[in-house]
Amino acid sequence: MTEQPRPPPDWLLLAHRGFSARAPENTLPAFDLAQRAGASGFELDVRLTADLEPVVFHDQTLSRIANRSEARAALRYSELARIDAGSWFAPEFAGARIPRLETVIARYAPRMFLNIELKSDDPGDSRIADETISLLRGMDVNYTRIIISSFNPSLILRSARRWPELPRALLVPPRSRNHLLRDGRMARLCNAQQVNLPVELARPTVIQRWRSRGFAVGIWTIDEPAAVPPLIAAGASHIISNDPAALLAAIYRAPAAQPASYPEFDIE
Repeated sequence: MTEQPRPPPDWLLLAHRGFSARAPENTLPAFDLAQRAGASGFELDVRLTADLEPVVFHDQTLSRIANRSEARAALRYSELARIDAGSWFAPEFAGARIPRLETVIARYAPRMFLNIELKSDDPGDSRIADETISLLRGMDVNYTRIIISSFNPSLILRSARRWPELPRALLVPPRSRNHLLRDGRMARLCNAQQVNLPVELARPTVIQRWRSRGFAVGIWTIDEPAAVPPLIAAGASHIISNDPAALLAAIYRAPAAQPASYPEFDIE
């Protein structure tokens, strides 16, 4: 059997919303498990509460994870903090909470890479970028281990103006017909240094084309181990996966990491 080439030392495997294949997304249990599984770091989503607290949460409403009709933006953090964000995934995660971004940064940034995806209910509202950059600047963090990413170019540009040295990635939608986005002009206009491509677009020739334009390239979301080697060979700098343990096991020919007993997780 031909030995599978190993990735370069600076290659990153990031867990999508934490280890979301085995724990409720964007919660401390998912991030804890990603760390224990050996991921380089994780991707997370950030939105604002009614009192402008950056929280780690993906959706606009609470219907999917809490079976509640309220919009997230209508609630203060003190209200969101009481919501059970784990039971929808499995009973053993009952009591997991929606964490503050500040909590996640303080807990994981010293040891892991964080891809912070900025989300805004209004495309023209830049407050999520302002609040996130202000928070990061006020904390003792190694900014080279943090990536600010977004589908919204204006949020990337706003982040670049607020903190030029902070790494930034423009997310590319899978079915975009925007020529400015596909040919790289949008990424340059918003001062992104990286692009994150969906797996549907992640052909080696596409990766190499983006690299020739001067951009680092990340790929989301990959759970099939066989898909990884050609992307790494083409120059992808990081892969985002729901199941980092499975990918690491296949790449390094080692048994997949098993989760610790669930009661050991800090569910905040």
